[in-house]
Amino acid sequence: MPQPTAILYIDGFNLYRRCIEGHPEVKWLDLWAFARHLLPGYDVVRVHYFTAKVKPGASPERNAHQRQDAYLRAVRTLAPDVEIHMGTFRIDTRVMAKHPVEVDP
Repeated sequence: MPQPTAILYIDGFNLYRRCIEGHPEVKWLDLWAFARHLLPGYDVVRVHYFTAKVKPGASPERNAHQRQDAYLRAVRTLAPDVEIHMGTFRIDTRVMAKHPVEVDP
């Protein structure tokens, strides 16, 4: 019986913040190998990686934008298996209401 197929969608910001930040040994994560490791029972046919350019000075990490550029160049060598989708990065404060909404007596 053939394996089921899968396409993996990766949010680069959340991947970095939750899995990679503070772990320099995985900063050069091979997204294609990562996808196959996550889904061993599937024929992974594509990985879509969503990210945004880090603006110089926006990160407390020195030269983060240069390291990101180098990483994205490396990821592009995995084409056509891994596709990069560039978005925009916002730096502003968001205020969200608590849930459930608290009502003053």
